[in-house]
Amino acid sequence: MIVTLERGNRFARVWLREVPDLIYPASRTGEREVEAWLPGIAERRLAAVELRLPVGGFVLNGTLGAQFEPEETGRLLVVAAISDQATTRMRLSDLHRADGVRTGLREEFAQAVLDGAVHREEVGSLGPGRLFFNRGSYGAHGSTESLFRRLAAIVVQLLMWYPEFPSEKEMNFIVGL
Repeated sequence: MIVTLERGNRFARVWLREVPDLIYPASRTGEREVEAWLPGIAERRLAAVELRLPVGGFVLNGTLGAQFEPEETGRLLVVAAISDQATTRMRLSDLHRADGVRTGLREEFAQAVLDGAVHREEVGSLGPGRLFFNRGSYGAHGSTESLFRRLAAIVVQLLMWYPEFPSEKEMNFIVGL
């Protein structure tokens, strides 16, 4: 399910139970281990979000997607794939047309993703398994570490909504529009 949200000049696209085709070659990964709460989630879950947020004369933009795979490990491993070599991507929307958007996650964005995910209080309620952030894009000028911390927190919240889908009002609240 893909939902597009707009409020004024703020834009979000949300994927639930699917993710955009933004897998990129990873040169390495960053990892954090989190205490897993029981009972955990028993099925694979997918979610992603794309944001465009004007801030003064500047426009923040980025895309992040993840999958959760339950495992009998007793812990939750949060992983972010780091790309040293960015590639131009096809536009998911016109919001990135002027920002030289690249697929992947640079080192500083991947570390921000890990920070944003592990600082979400409910991330441990996913249960034991692996939360893998391996889909993303960033703008040459419109992406920041704080944006990727926020994107990761949003993706964690979206993963928690299964098996039901949030209402449009709830999605607006989750993504902060």
